[in-house]
Amino acid sequence: FLSQINGFRVLFEQHEPFYKNDFQHKIFKKFINNKKINNKIATISDKLKYIYSEKYNIPLNLILVIQSATILNNDINTIPKGCEKFKSMLNVGYIGSLFKGRGIEIIIKLSLEFPEINFHVIGGKKNDIEYWLNSSKNTKNLIFHGFIEPEKTYQYRNMCDILIAPYQTNEEGNRNSEYMSPIKVFEYMASKKAIICSDLPAIRESISEEHAILVDNKDIKAWIKALRDLINSPEKRKKLGESAFLHCKDNFTYKARCKKILFFMFNKDIDNIN
Repeated sequence: FLSQINGFRVLFEQHEPFYKNDFQHKIFKKFINNKKINNKIATISDKLKYIYSEKYNIPLNLILVIQSATILNNDINTIPKGCEKFKSMLNVGYIGSLFKGRGIEIIIKLSLEFPEINFHVIGGKKNDIEYWLNSSKNTKNLIFHGFIEPEKTYQYRNMCDILIAPYQTNEEGNRNSEYMSPIKVFEYMASKKAIICSDLPAIRESISEEHAILVDNKDIKAWIKALRDLINSPEKRKKLGESAFLHCKDNFTYKARCKKILFFMFNKDIDNIN
């Protein structure tokens, strides 16, 4: 708001609605109501775009939908030290937090269905891990690695043959499921891995069946079938992984994101972005 009233061109990016009328919300409304400047706003999903347009009477053409982004990692071979022992079996991975709404229950059920496969869960606090270990009855093929520094998580993605993102909906505790931008999925795509992901509208804004197997987040039978299909078809795993990587490269890198933002703000292509 201060930048705006001092004449700077401003793009305000928002990742969720305002839930209360606090100080930030009041300043945001001042920013929006300043009619002297052609306001520009960015959201990370179509759902958010329409929420902001309707609630604050902002023309749709003044709101940019710009998904999150990730870094393309050139190293797709290095795996974590001490994890070589897992490579004798097929490996399925999940990277992220372990709180309610992330679908850890689905991962546990899959690990029980496929005892011949390793399931790796990367992330979570100690008390979360203890909770899920108790829930899974310490299933031997379900390995909790705990919190890993973000810059090292690519090694765990490299280790896995298949990556899963069992996002849940609002009813299951994921408040942001309707308007999120699935950065976890973009990171998976950047690793050239086959992906199984919950089929949610916010996910479909970014990917389709060309890039992942999309399944009903509540249908465990669909998850089992999707995983079995990939287990039995190395060719399909390779094809999905390569298609996802190219889609990520064209749309979900930081360079691609910046170019879309600059084109939106200045109405021209900016080619010399490093």
